[in-house]
Order: sequence, then C-alpha cells, then structure tokens
Amino acid sequence: MKKANNGKQYRPKKQETIGECLQTIDPQVSKKKWKSLLQHGAIRKNGKLIKRIDEIATAKDTITISSFTSSGKNKNPKLKILYEDHDLIVVDKPAGLLTVSTEKEKQKTMYRMVSDYLKTEDKHLKVFVIHRLDKDTSGIVVFAKNASIKHAFQAKWDHLVKQRGYMAVIEGVLEGKGILEDYVSEGTDYNMHISDAKHGKKAILHYRVIDHNQKRSTLEIDLKTGRKNQIRIQFASRNHPICGDKKYHAMTDPFHRLALHAHILEVEHPVTHQRIRITSPIPWKEK
Repeated sequence: MKKANNGKQYRPKKQETIGECLQTIDPQVSKKKWKSLLQHGAIRKNGKLIKRIDEIATAKDTITISSFTSSGKNKNPKLKILYEDHDLIVVDKPAGLLTVSTEKEKQKTMYRMVSDYLKTEDKHLKVFVIHRLDKDTSGIVVFAKNASIKHAFQAKWDHLVKQRGYMAVIEGVLEGKGILEDYVSEGTDYNMHISDAKHGKKAILHYRVIDHNQKRSTLEIDLKTGRKNQIRIQFASRNHPICGDKKYHAMTDPFHRLALHAHILEVEHPVTHQRIRITSPIPWKEK
C-alpha cells in the first residue's frame, strides 16, 4: 500500500472526474483502493468530503488526499498495519507485547512501534492511546494521531464503538450461545475477581460456540463492556478458563500462548462518521 504525504494536493488542468484525478495522482493505486479511501474520508475537494468517484473537479478545484498506509515506510516486520487514515492507525498486536509501557518495560511496546513508524514521516508526529489489550492477548488495537480524536473516543466510546469481537478457546465443553453478566473488581493481588454491585463494575459479554471437542471449545465473543481481564475472569469463574491462561488457573496450553484474540473491531469514524470494520485472522492453529 502507498501513502500520500500529509495533505498531498492536486489541481486538475481541465474538467475531470475525481476518479480520473486520482489515477493521474498515482496510476499504481487500484480503483478499489481509491474507493476505500473515499469511503473513509481521506479525499476532499476544496476541504469538503468527496462521496462519489464520478464527482466532477475543474481547474479551480483543489483535491487533497490525507495520509494513508505506505509500503517502504514501515520497516518493522513486527508492525502489522490494518488500517490508517489522517486521524487513526489500527494495528495487529502480537501476543506477548505490551500495548503501553509499564514501570518495568518502557521500550518494547505497541505504542513505541507505532510512534517510531509515524516519526519516519514527521519526527514531530505523536500517537495517542485510545484503548489497550492485555499483554498476552493479541489482535486489533486503535491509536489516534491527534488529541482531539483521542478525546472524541473517550467522550463517546459507547456510541463510536459498534462491535468488539474476540475469538477464544476455553477449557471444557460448551454448546450453543449465551450471555455472561457479572460484577468484577480488582483484588489486592492485582487479579480480577467476581464481585457484587457494591464493590465491582458490571461486565457483559455474548458468546457463541463455533466448534468443540471433548477437551475444549472455540468461541466467538461479542464484548459489551471492556473491563480489565473481563473475558478471562468471566469464563474462568465458570470453570472454563481460556487455554494457556496461567493467571486464571488454566490447566492446558495447547497453543503455547493465551488463546484469546481481538479479531473484529467496528467503529464510527468521529470525523467522517463512516463505519470502519477491521478484521484480523486467528493467529493459532487447532492441533
């Protein structure tokens, strides 16, 4: 994928469709890619969002292309970019990597990798944390490129985030589908525990069993609240810990990692109001 410089501009010499302008700007970019950029609000005419590729532009118009993902700039093989525009960057975090720094680890984080990548374009660019995943959980993480986008998500998280989907493999056999509702709180041991309404925060998830054998079950989970270690403690408290989850007393580790992956994220873009749906493949294979 290619990346236009921040705010790259083009002025047609004659009357052209937006599609013709874009092909002139970069004939190597596919029409499908250009349409995707239109849908995500990355292309504007005279500062206004363009909705149709057949819209007309004249010599008096200025076409502006916001930044989008680039090949050649990302030289870190561990940084997998799933989506990028002028305001957001979405990455696929591997298991075992912190989202942000801790007292013990400042450098080896997803935040640092994204920050280093953005600074290849402009050393003054900053990255802002919108949400995070546990160190041992893999999958989709969104960062903001400016403070206003971060604040927009913080203020309207429940409105902007339409779906947070996870895949998990748990110990034991479950069938069908269900809803888990609990109150959870953090103990003095820094682990999460099932609590009550007075001392905890409400935790809700929906799950659907997509496969199982005599030892374990594969679930698709729709997370409704985002409490710390929520999925892990809710299933562990029902004697179905996530495979590989030693923290919550799993007895098996068939994938040599925590079998929990954030595989779907659907959000409403706070600027363009377009829905963006990001997916990430399951990183483990059933044995």
